[in-house]
Amino acid sequence: MQAAVTNDPGKSRGLDAALHTLVAQPYGKFLLLAVALGVAAFGVYCFFQAKYRKVGT
Repeated sequence: MQAAVTNDPGKSRGLDAALHTLVAQPYGKFLLLAVALGVAAFGVYCFFQAKYRKVGT
């Protein structure tokens, strides 16, 4: 986000840095667990969406 605001792509960091920043917060492990559960729930949702979606033909 900072790279977008400052218009400096050299300041951009990857997902690894974002997750390390999240873990460094006071309740970082719980936040990381919440993110992991959210990603897993979204994966399950996408699986069932793809399996049971009715496509009009």
